[in-house]
This record gives sequence, C-alpha cells and structure tokens, in this order.
Amino acid sequence: MPARSNPKHEATVSPMARCLLSSLLMSATLLGCTVKAPGGDDDTSPPPTDGRPPPPPPTDGGPPPDDGDVDVDGDIDIDARPPNPGDCSDWQVGTLTGYDNSNSGDDPNAGSVMEFTGLTAVFYDNVDMAAVDFSDWGGDKYRWIDVNFNGTVGRVGAWDACRNEDCPDGRQCCTENKELFAQPGYLVDVEVRTARRLWGVQNGEDTLQDRIEYRLCGSFDPDEIADRYGARRTE
Repeated sequence: MPARSNPKHEATVSPMARCLLSSLLMSATLLGCTVKAPGGDDDTSPPPTDGRPPPPPPTDGGPPPDDGDVDVDGDIDIDARPPNPGDCSDWQVGTLTGYDNSNSGDDPNAGSVMEFTGLTAVFYDNVDMAAVDFSDWGGDKYRWIDVNFNGTVGRVGAWDACRNEDCPDGRQCCTENKELFAQPGYLVDVEVRTARRLWGVQNGEDTLQDRIEYRLCGSFDPDEIADRYGARRTE
C-alpha cells in the first residue's frame, strides 16, 4: 500500500519562525537574489550570453550533398571546381596536350618560348607553363588559365604559342587539337614538368590529348618571373 503521511509527525512552524522566514525572503528579493523553494523545479530562465550566437549543432561528419556531377574522390564539391573569382571567365571546353620545351626533338625552339629564351632547369621546375594556339596568343599571353583535368584543377600561365608551322609532317596539329572537343575550341599545350607536378602525368608529350574544362583568369608579370629563374627576353 502507498505510504501515508502521519499528522502526528508533520513539522509545525511557530508564528515567530514564519515571521523570520518572510523577512529573509523579502530581503533576498530586494537584493536581486533568486530563492528557490525547497523541492521546487530548476530555474528555466536562459543563461546570460556575451552577444555571440550559440555554437552550431553537431554534424555527423558525412560528405556534402551531391550536386549531380560525377563524383571524384577527395573533392569538396564533387566536381572539384573552385568558386569562380571575379577575374576569371566562365568554364568552357578545350583540349589538353603536352610538349617538352627542353627537347629539340619535340619543340624546334627548345629552351625558348615566344618572347623569352634561356629557360633553365630551375625555370621548368618552378614555373607552371603552357602554350596556347597561336590564334589566341595575342589576347591571352601572360594570363593565368585554370584547367580542370580529370577532376583536379591546376593553374598554368600562358608563356608560349603552338604554331602549325612547327608541327611534324606538315600537319596543322595545333588547330586540329584546339578544335578536337569543341568549336572554336581552345588549346592548352602544357609543358611536361608542369603536367607531372599538377596532375601526376608522365610523358605528357606522348600521352596527353584529352578533353578539359578551362577558364581564363587574370594576368601576371612575365619579366618578374623570368628574372627570378634566369630566363631573359629575346632580342
């Protein structure tokens, strides 16, 4: 059976004690204190804040929602393309090929680009460089080009131009590659050491002929970079 209270054992409070208790409660109220009645509920008023928003709720650590593009391991936003900064064009389709600028068997102007010569090993090892089709050289020289190749975006500088007269067997290889995947298309002929650094491609002069997405970005100062790595302007 449930226990029942026994009136004989209930505590009695004298009139004097009641008066003292009332005085204590009134003093506490005047001092701005909060007094809880014994056995009452906890205070539900919000804790004081310092003006900052509360921390975000914990997450489960899962991947971001898929945006519908082809998934690529390690991508932050699945398609691996960073946000479009204000000085870059929209993404377009082009062609990625490769060439060895230090090998006269692959480039008849080995060691030189359009306006600079004396390129050294330290230049090739530190400068991410590429050639564009000669038809695009006038407007795009010394601009940065972002290249999305197989889900990895690398940035190269337009230092050189691909000219059909330098193609073997009288072919128009530069124009053909430029138009391989789009019209009018765009050619990014990347130097082999740059291809190895940015995308892990070996023997890029023999293996690259791939569809890419690219965008043109801001310009850079070629003289400053050339001076730093030992190249010089052609006379």
